[in-house]
Amino acid sequence: ITFFYNQETNYYSARTFIRRIYVRAGNPVRIEYTKRANDNNVLPTAKVEFLTEDRCIGSCVWSTDYPDTPGDLQCGATGTCTKNYPSFWSKLKLSRITTFSWVNNAWQGVNRWDLAYSFPTPPPDSDGDISQKKMELTSVTRRTPDGAQSLPPTTYTYTWLKNRNNHPAGVSPMVMSRLSQVTNELGGSVGFSYASDCPTTLSNNIRPPYDCFVAWDPYTGSGGWVIWRKYEVTQQVWNDGLSNPPRTTP
Repeated sequence: ITFFYNQETNYYSARTFIRRIYVRAGNPVRIEYTKRANDNNVLPTAKVEFLTEDRCIGSCVWSTDYPDTPGDLQCGATGTCTKNYPSFWSKLKLSRITTFSWVNNAWQGVNRWDLAYSFPTPPPDSDGDISQKKMELTSVTRRTPDGAQSLPPTTYTYTWLKNRNNHPAGVSPMVMSRLSQVTNELGGSVGFSYASDCPTTLSNNIRPPYDCFVAWDPYTGSGGWVIWRKYEVTQQVWNDGLSNPPRTTP
């Protein structure tokens, strides 16, 4: 099995007048199967191809239309660059997966999956803060290789939950989404419920016996411990989309 990748590169100022290039991210392009090790004359008989697109909305103007991409960390080979360290992130998203088989001396498509995304705006908290948009996978649609026919999409829905538990006025609670339901191609679904036992103050910041973890924040006021929530799945509800009653676990 052979894996092929594309690279995304970036630059940083290693020191004055020295600009260094590095690999910022990598994306799979193709996987080839049934080749022999150390024998390049044997062609593969199956492969998977991955298609990527820009991780953007609207007109895809860099970096305004890239909601969750850190455009301030981009540096070019020339021009101003104030970053003296490498950073690792991607401007791309996976948009399509296609499988092929080698038949009669030609590649024949077998299956194709198209991925769709959205960048929803989190709800504002009591202080009016709106956390940054984050990309969400909304559906995966299985199609014929030419895209002419398809099954109903597998869809994904989400619920908004706060990440930060002790946020003073003017500090973002970091509201982000968690997966709440997956509905498959045949109408069956599984839903998830979450809970987090996490107080707003802790007496033990090293090993809190709650669904929390802590970090020191030197930028909020005079500094202090920041309490972050951890959410656990407390219940799953399975529905086959037919007339059978739903099944609940645990």
